[in-house]
Amino acid sequence: MTIKTKLTWNVIILILVIAVVAITSIIGMGFVKGKLSYLTEQSTPFQMRTVEFQRAIQGATSDLVKVSASINMGEYKTYLNEAEKSLAYVKNTQEALESLSGGRKMETYDELNSIAKEIFEVTEGRLLAEEQADMANKTIIQKLKDASNKLSEMNKKIKDLQLNRSSLFVQSVNDTRDVNSKLRNIELLKIALKDLQLVILEIMKSQNKRSLIIVRGKVNPLTNTLLQNEYLK
Repeated sequence: MTIKTKLTWNVIILILVIAVVAITSIIGMGFVKGKLSYLTEQSTPFQMRTVEFQRAIQGATSDLVKVSASINMGEYKTYLNEAEKSLAYVKNTQEALESLSGGRKMETYDELNSIAKEIFEVTEGRLLAEEQADMANKTIIQKLKDASNKLSEMNKKIKDLQLNRSSLFVQSVNDTRDVNSKLRNIELLKIALKDLQLVILEIMKSQNKRSLIIVRGKVNPLTNTLLQNEYLK
């Protein structure tokens, strides 16, 4: 082999080596460029979206806990509004994360939304039951107060009636005593008048002064009895 031939093959081999190195460099640069593009355009935003998604879930969970701990309907509605906004934010961040992951479907929002609906339903039912129980309790207390007031009024009326009947009874007893006293005086008067009638007959039959004196002695006490009679007064 001549020197010219050797030089020719050396040049050809060198050219081939340079070509291989160039091709390898181009392929390597393309791979590195692809990785850099992934890191800068896909990987970092994906990580950021993932962190944002986790925070959204934590915020929604915290709001759901507040909803379940509501003590009245006003507080429940306030926390419910906040929880619905948090769930909407979870949905938006999940959709953004799905778009970065090549459209891979995630079910986190659906599960969280299902749990939230159960919490909303149970909490609202609990608060409504508590309000109804409170209203029923107030109604019962008011009815008991009304019944107590009516019983007090009835008791007062009964006492007034008893006092009135007692007063009427006492008055009736006094009236009965007065009537009995008058009847007794009338009877006494009746007896005295009969005695006076008998004395008058004796006077009419008297024939002498001595008999008149005797009859007169009967008239004086009889007259005094008549004058002292209460009914006659």
